[in-house]
Amino acid sequence: MASLGTNCGKCQFFKDGTCSLGKIQEFENNGANVVYIDGIANVDRVCVFRRTHDWEPLLSFNEKVSKVNSETYICGTIIVIMKDDNKEELIKTIEGLSLLNNIHNFKIVISFSKTNKMSEIAKIASSTIHYGIDYTCVQIIEESDPLYIDEAFRRAKNGFIFVVQTGFDIDKEMIDKVNSVINKKMKRLAYVSSGHYFHGNVYSAVVYNFLKGHKEVPFDKKFEYVTQSQEIKNLSMSWEEVNECIN
Repeated sequence: MASLGTNCGKCQFFKDGTCSLGKIQEFENNGANVVYIDGIANVDRVCVFRRTHDWEPLLSFNEKVSKVNSETYICGTIIVIMKDDNKEELIKTIEGLSLLNNIHNFKIVISFSKTNKMSEIAKIASSTIHYGIDYTCVQIIEESDPLYIDEAFRRAKNGFIFVVQTGFDIDKEMIDKVNSVINKKMKRLAYVSSGHYFHGNVYSAVVYNFLKGHKEVPFDKKFEYVTQSQEIKNLSMSWEEVNECIN
């Protein structure tokens, strides 16, 4: 069976057997197999930084680095769980999210309880979420904790799913941290477990969809079973491990 990988031969960042962005070394640090054929590196991982020589020929090297970092920065959805009717906490949470770096790469989905009216939550969202940030609201009628995420996920974008809950503190660097793990340290990451039930968890949308979220069996149990049975390692981290990785 053919496997996905990267041939660095026609990448403008590959020169004299090395990567000017340092990605080959990071791949090797994470256990990737790198084979050189006729002086060209072949990596058994997909490198999203690969750019051919006709890409942005008029930019300086530093400008190219800035642009490729912007183009590869992670995107996705932030799910805001509101299980009570404390609207001040909802406003505080949204205002905090609006200050995150690259928040425009993300859609915000407010998943709120039946004790609130859709019109009230929508009004708060429209007046609080910064212009240009995509958002939507979904009301959870049945009191089931997993539904707050599973219903919101149906309205999510591809990429990564960050979950926050009103009334909890938000790590203002959480998006940057996950991006650093994936695009600077070049690690594979599909799940960040916060230690809370939901708040602070991060999911790969592809993996979450594949495992059907929390349907029937909690996501973390299904994720653990699949990764162990398939002998797939190093796809999940705690926030403590994330912080240690990037520092």
